Amino acid sequence: MRRMIVRTGAVAALAASWLSGCAGTRIMTPAIDPSIQAASQQRARQPIPASRRTPRSDQIGLVGRIDGRLRPAAIRVCQRSFGTPEGCRAAFGSRTLDVRVSDSRINAFVGDKYDVVLLGGLVSHAGSDDEIAAVLAHEYSHALLRHPQKTQMNRLGGLLIGAAIGAAVGAKTDDPDLADLGARAGFEAGNLVFSRSMELEADHLGMFILHEAGYDVSAASHFHIRMMKLAARGSSTGAKGFLGFISTHPSPERRIDKIIATERLIQNGATSPRWKEQ
Repeated sequence: MRRMIVRTGAVAALAASWLSGCAGTRIMTPAIDPSIQAASQQRARQPIPASRRTPRSDQIGLVGRIDGRLRPAAIRVCQRSFGTPEGCRAAFGSRTLDVRVSDSRINAFVGDKYDVVLLGGLVSHAGSDDEIAAVLAHEYSHALLRHPQKTQMNRLGGLLIGAAIGAAVGAKTDDPDLADLGARAGFEAGNLVFSRSMELEADHLGMFILHEAGYDVSAASHFHIRMMKLAARGSSTGAKGFLGFISTHPSPERRIDKIIATERLIQNGATSPRWKEQ
């Protein structure tokens, strides 16, 4: 039987090339210092408002009113950040917002066509309009940063690396199970690791949209603290109802630290994110 042999060094070089070429974040999210961590821990110890349990019959109207205020703010932040007024207006003019009130899971996402979806469980569990606005601003930021397209590229890169790893492992061991494990590891690298960096980017940009719309920027950290506490209690409409929100995201503590650091930037007068040098 002919076997494809890939040297370990070649696999490492391929991986390094892909990581540097596809995975780098564009936004320079703020650094975390001990004072930020202390503020984050203190906020996590404070009580947060109870979930409003918004009835299904009110959810579409509620999210629509929030979106009517948030969408123009997102366009303005987009124009400041990307410098393409017509492109920003066009991007939001054709975007749809789908509130799936019958879905009790806690999740929100950007679809393949860059349309934004909020599930009813998330709207129900939120404690305020500001928290829902924070989630919506986050999802708009994913779309503005073209994260769905980048995720597809990362998955393709992960599959290619996984195939190389699987071939290398298979050549060494003649064990098809180990070869399959190597292939799946490469796919997960593309599917999970970089989505976490994208989540931090979208958190950061979304905070500026939230502030531009006049919402309370502290609501973003309150929402994530709420999610963290729900997960700890195991009361988030069952395990499967919550895993969609948690599985590909950074740890709640890291996200809250970064969000509070962004709050400080906004309080100090920043109106748009800083960009990394390419």
